[in-house]
Amino acid sequence: MVWGGTRDVGRNETKKGIHQMKNFVSKHNQTNVIVMSVPCRYDLDQKFCVNDEVKVYNRKLKKHLKAFDNTCVLEVHTKRDLFTRHGLHMNPKRKEHMAKKIVMKIQGMLNEKSVIQSR
Repeated sequence: MVWGGTRDVGRNETKKGIHQMKNFVSKHNQTNVIVMSVPCRYDLDQKFCVNDEVKVYNRKLKKHLKAFDNTCVLEVHTKRDLFTRHGLHMNPKRKEHMAKKIVMKIQGMLNEKSVIQSR
């Protein structure tokens, strides 16, 4: 599982991040890879363009990784109430929810693999 953060995206590193992610996935083509989308930031004023950049990054991430059969992008849907008071990090409730979502995705991938092997 790979999960990047908004700090890199916020520094206009979208193109570099996508390139690095594609390289990582292609080098590990014999491994199932779960890539988490980048969550929005609620610690910044709305006038900052960081969250717009996050949306662009997530859209490009899905588009570019669609070509890799060993990879899936797991959406991190974000609501303000799922973040800590300062707004940068997820609160414990959100972390638990994401952990369950990851487990479900892994179980789904394992089930899919066992179905393919039984054919």
